[in-house]
Amino acid sequence: LSIITAAVKILKEEGYALYYFIINPKSRSDLGAKIWSQVEQELQKRRVVYQAFLTKYRGHAKKLARMLSDTLTQEDILAAIGGDGTLNEIVSGLTHPEQITLGYIPTGSGNDFARGVGLAKDVPTALQAILKPQVIRKIDIGVCHASGRERRFVISSGIGFDAGICHEALASPIKDFLNRFGLGKLTYASIALRHLLFFKRFDLRLSMDGGRSASFCNVWFAAAMNLKYEGGGFKFCPSANSADGFLDLMVV
Repeated sequence: LSIITAAVKILKEEGYALYYFIINPKSRSDLGAKIWSQVEQELQKRRVVYQAFLTKYRGHAKKLARMLSDTLTQEDILAAIGGDGTLNEIVSGLTHPEQITLGYIPTGSGNDFARGVGLAKDVPTALQAILKPQVIRKIDIGVCHASGRERRFVISSGIGFDAGICHEALASPIKDFLNRFGLGKLTYASIALRHLLFFKRFDLRLSMDGGRSASFCNVWFAAAMNLKYEGGGFKFCPSANSADGFLDLMVV
């Protein structure tokens, strides 16, 4: 490790851009590990200078991102290989996200971020976009404060029906089972059907910028959307734009 660190330091002093990969090997029933193996072979073939960090538990990507934040320069690229949850962890861990160039190879079952910003899902194209980017875009990052804690998000943040489905899907054994057959998206639909029968609707008072407020009764869910899709491809908010400086508020 000390030899690698020394080599990286020398390369940085010489002005080389470096690539840092945070990989969730368990995403989509170990698909992340298989894709990383393909990516690593191609990196070595091209003689790309890189460092790789594999996550070992939930929340590890956030810790790795925080650790790398002070190392990354504006010339470096931080790349994520995993699902939307891995990406959200990384964004939450960065101490100065506005200075980071982020690449992404989606390996999750939902992949709403890649779908929402139009990123390629096939590995060769996605890797090429990281190594030789033709376009670099700025995106907004949402921030959620709750119970004294702060979390960032790039897709959406909500309460109620949709949040309950996403929370349950995160730890659902059904998701792992369906992922093995390439049917991970059905996880959200199957959980949603059950929630439709047992979900208890609620009343909501919504406070917005500029002192505006609105009250709603019999609410199913409320969400602040940064992208058009969530929940594995459901186009909940067609007008959402991740680069307009606003979150779109949606109440059902």
